[in-house]
Amino acid sequence: GVATGIQKKITKETKKAWAFFTLATKTQNYSINLFPEAYEECGHVESEGRLLLDEGRHLLVEAELVFRQDRGEWGVNAYRLSALEKRVPGLVKRVLFVLHPVAAAEDFLQKLSARLMAEPSGPTALQIGFRQADERVLQADIAGSLGANMTPEFFKEFSQHPACAGTVVETVPQPERERKWGGKRKNP
Repeated sequence: GVATGIQKKITKETKKAWAFFTLATKTQNYSINLFPEAYEECGHVESEGRLLLDEGRHLLVEAELVFRQDRGEWGVNAYRLSALEKRVPGLVKRVLFVLHPVAAAEDFLQKLSARLMAEPSGPTALQIGFRQADERVLQADIAGSLGANMTPEFFKEFSQHPACAGTVVETVPQPERERKWGGKRKNP
């Protein structure tokens, strides 16, 4: 999502910096807390000449969903921030592009082929599917040697092509995170 409404604070007791901000996605806004330990690790790190936690920055936020008993509400506590454009290629395992069986599908396939041949192979496996009149999708794998570097630009170019009826994205499973106070918790 996009970081907006960033407010930096100082804790009363330890005088350490922390922040909260809104992460705006296509469908919803999330209020995110970035407490001192996480803020020290990533709240002020520069990426491409900009602060990582900066207004309008596209971020991947790794966080825990927590219930606050005292307030009777849910909250989101971030433990890691990353520049979205740097993390996406390694997170997307497979993408299925579902195409309408129309003339524009040939243009889609030619553009995809040219892009895959022009760039080094990446970690994302690709599949092509054709939507049938009865809503079934006939799909085929693209050769593994033609994997993609699935950047946001790559995904946008092909998912917004007129022949594309939709996509199915499979991500790499994320490891469990070791909790400071013991035990493991799966990432939400």
